Amino acid sequence: MKLIFRILRSMQFGIFLLILIMACSLIGSLVKQGAPADWYTRTYPVAGQVFLTLGFNDIFGSWYFVLIVILFCINLLLCCFTRFRNLQKAGKNILSRPGDYGSFIVHLSILLTFVFGGLVLYLSEAEDYSLLPGEALIMYDGTSIMLDSFRMFDETGRTDYVSVLHVTAPNETLPVIREISVNNPMRFRSYKYYQYSFGITASITAINNVTGGSDTFYLTERSFLSDDGRNGVWFETLYPGYITDSDGNIQPLIFPAGGGGLYPDPIYRLLVSDRGRMTSKMTLPGEAITIGDITFVFNEPFYYPGIRVKNIPRPFPALLYISFVLMCIGFWLSFFHTNQEAC
Repeated sequence: MKLIFRILRSMQFGIFLLILIMACSLIGSLVKQGAPADWYTRTYPVAGQVFLTLGFNDIFGSWYFVLIVILFCINLLLCCFTRFRNLQKAGKNILSRPGDYGSFIVHLSILLTFVFGGLVLYLSEAEDYSLLPGEALIMYDGTSIMLDSFRMFDETGRTDYVSVLHVTAPNETLPVIREISVNNPMRFRSYKYYQYSFGITASITAINNVTGGSDTFYLTERSFLSDDGRNGVWFETLYPGYITDSDGNIQPLIFPAGGGGLYPDPIYRLLVSDRGRMTSKMTLPGEAITIGDITFVFNEPFYYPGIRVKNIPRPFPALLYISFVLMCIGFWLSFFHTNQEAC
């Protein structure tokens, strides 16, 4: 038992565990995490099944990684206890000789960093949402998120995914307006908002020719737009491009030219229901179809953002930052004041 205790609190054992943690972290950064099992066998024909067997597809949730981290925390805890006990036995006072506590503070701060960092990762929840203009996303605590605008390119034509969000806290009326981009998330209360992805949606404006009123609909799936439930437009799908044959017939393209998720030459596929007749039709943006008293105008497709909302519960992020500060203090005391041998 004493031998096990000596091994658990030894510096050599702690360094060995730290090397294992670094090795697992390296594997986790090189091998995609959380993908379906067949993705690994297709991407890595030779080693894919080995990766799955060893748990490399979710290495940070594997039993051995959790065990290594627990042993490392036990090592740090025992080392802190031993160091502090030795300092107290030697009559070292932290106020008169703070440098003697440098090693203890470093070990303690590393332990706290692992503990609070693990709590942040374990307790944090992330969900992805698609935001369309005019729609409000209400979080569980009453926080409201609305999309003001979204752009994919800056004024020079360079790719630049930027969303402008209106975020309103519960029981407040004035929103906080912030701009987020891929590398510039927004933090508000316990939430963090990331520009995560983008999608495309059909945009159709229905105009009532009698009253002059209009509504714009953003459609991502098959939908029927009608005033009376019988006559109207069935939106089927939106194609990224098309070609025209020698006879003038339009052939839609399933895959966009150049890829990248962009729709350079979009075209709508519709079913038009008018007085009992159903007609298939291909329609370009800018065209309009009138059925009865309603005119349907087909707009340019709208690119909308995918926003990842991450909830990081308080006060663990603040405690994690405090741990970093404590680590810096410990290193400062160790390097610039009286030092002692590590435990």
